[in-house]
Amino acid sequence: MATENETALSPYKFHDIAVNQLQVSACEERVVGWGSTIWVSIRSVCKALNIDTTGQIRKLQRKPWARLRSDIMVRAADGKDRAMVVIDADCLPAWLSTIEPGRVSCELGDRLLVLQRRAALAIREHFFPKATVSAEKTPTREIERRAPRVSTPREHLVATAEVLLDHAKAIVSARDGLGELKAELAQIRTAQQLAAGQLLALPPAPKVPPIPLRRWIEAVVSDLSAKIGKDHHDTWRLVYRGLKLHYGIDAYARAKNASKTAGREVAKIDVLESAGLLEEVYATARELVRQAETGELVNGPSAVAKR
Repeated sequence: MATENETALSPYKFHDIAVNQLQVSACEERVVGWGSTIWVSIRSVCKALNIDTTGQIRKLQRKPWARLRSDIMVRAADGKDRAMVVIDADCLPAWLSTIEPGRVSCELGDRLLVLQRRAALAIREHFFPKATVSAEKTPTREIERRAPRVSTPREHLVATAEVLLDHAKAIVSARDGLGELKAELAQIRTAQQLAAGQLLALPPAPKVPPIPLRRWIEAVVSDLSAKIGKDHHDTWRLVYRGLKLHYGIDAYARAKNASKTAGREVAKIDVLESAGLLEEVYATARELVRQAETGELVNGPSAVAKR
């Protein structure tokens, strides 16, 4: 649910999270294959500390470690749409450590310490309750119980260092499943390497020779014969006629001359193959098929541009 009298227009669902008596707003973004990212409303934190939101955003924009987003749209109580600026929850402790207690009152300084100690862990516990350490064993809870009230800058720096250390411990405890995930990934990689080795051990596939152009011509002529309803012999005559119209190649005259020289009858396709003219025959047959499909082949092949 959106917070601060706002209704979220984006697919992100904001939650009000209690940090002792304070309240911050955050949402979870899940990305398949990458895990989850928690985004914290900067304005909700500034409101809890009663500090200027705009100034804090400008300061964070100059920090290379601060991961911000400003593309989450919300609808305010006045009905106008506004962009909400949020910060990655992993960057929250670093941001809070940059807020000096001297810039806030004593009362707000106590609030600042509460957020520095508890905000990051409270947010993690809210979204990942199973991944966090139990409240009784959390070092941060014990520190809160025993820590004196911060009243000097030195004490504040010491408390800040403790907060950052606790935050690091919380991250480690929240990622207990990382080792198991790495083990599964190692198993997958081992299986991939094994499969790759087995693939390399397979005998090479037999090399399939290319289909001769003459076979392609015969297939196209058979297709043409079926389309125009003529027998194979008449279809070949049509192809040779188209060859003469298209390229000026007289297959009949060439076959007659070759037969006279050889002293025996030589097939026209053999003569054309010997002369290296099969590509022209193939192109002619394909053109006739096109004409048959478009209805142009009515009174015999027409002379067309070379293809």
